[in-house]
Amino acid sequence: MRQLPPLAPLRGQPRPPVASAREGARAAWPCASPALVRCLTAALVAVSLVGCGAASLSSPPSPSSPSAPGKAALGSRPAAPRSAVAGVGHRSFLWSYHGRYDPAHWGERYCLCRGGRRQSPVDLRADRHVVGRGDEVVARTLHVRHVLNNGHTVQIGVDHVETLFVRGRAYRLLQLHFHTPAEHTTGGVRAPMELHLVHRSAQGDVAVVSVLFQVGPESPWLARLWRDLPSKSGQVVAEDVTLPVREVVGAWRGAWVYEGSLTTPPCTEGVHWLVLKGRQTASAAQIAGIHKLLGDNARPLQSRGARHITDER
Repeated sequence: MRQLPPLAPLRGQPRPPVASAREGARAAWPCASPALVRCLTAALVAVSLVGCGAASLSSPPSPSSPSAPGKAALGSRPAAPRSAVAGVGHRSFLWSYHGRYDPAHWGERYCLCRGGRRQSPVDLRADRHVVGRGDEVVARTLHVRHVLNNGHTVQIGVDHVETLFVRGRAYRLLQLHFHTPAEHTTGGVRAPMELHLVHRSAQGDVAVVSVLFQVGPESPWLARLWRDLPSKSGQVVAEDVTLPVREVVGAWRGAWVYEGSLTTPPCTEGVHWLVLKGRQTASAAQIAGIHKLLGDNARPLQSRGARHITDER
C-alpha cells in the first residue's frame, strides 16, 4: 500500500483535518472513486482524532472474561452496551441493531459497512450451477464448551477442530451463533432463524457455513442446550455436550456459495459463504426463545453488485 504523503499545514495555522485527510486520500489513491475517497477520508480523520481502531479477525474473547458495558470512545457520546461481535473476534466499539447505533449508522465508525462492495447478507439467486462440491464439512461431532449471550446474539463456544474444507484448505470451527430472523433470503423469502458456523484457516481466511431454520418439529440438539439459556448480556453458561455434526447442519442437499463479508462490524470482506439449501427445523417456541432474548438481530440485505452466486449440488 502506498504511504500517505505528509499533511502540510496552511500558512501559519493547522489545516482542517477533513481537508487534509481528503487530499491525502486522493494523493495515495488517485484512481479511487468519489465514494471511496469519502470513505478513506472518514477513516483518516478518525485516526487523526482518536487513533486507529480497526478490528481484526482474531479469536473470540475468552468465555471467562466477556466484554462488559463501557464508556463511549470520546466521552461526548452517550454510553451504550458493548460486547463481542457475532462474527470473528472483536474490538469494543459502539454498534447495535436498534437505535442510535443501528445498521444504518455502522458506516460512521466502520468504513466497509457503508463503502464495501462485497457485503453480506444478500438475496440468494444463483447465476452459476456446479455439479460437485468444492466445499465439504468433514467433522463428525462438535464438543460444546459454553453458551454466551454477548448482547448481540446467542453464541455457542466449541472445541476448535477441523470441520470444513474449502477447495482443499482446512478450516477450524470457532463458534456458532444465531440470527432471528434469518439474514440471507432465498428468492426474497426470509426464514425465521439462521445459524452461522464461523471458521478460520491457518492462513487467517474466514468461511461461514449458514443453516436456515423453518418452523417445524423441535430440534433435539437445540433442546439439549436450551435448558438454561443465558438471559443477560455477558452471561456465560458452561456446557459439556457433544453433538453430531449431521444433526446440526443436516444432510447435504446443495448450497449457495459466494464471496462476502462479516454481517457485523467491522464488516470485513473476503469471507467465503456456504449457505446450505437444506432447511433445519425448530419449534416455534425454540425460535421465539432466542428472539425473546435479543429481538431482531439481522443486518439488512446488501447489494449483490457484480458478484456471482454458485449453486453447488
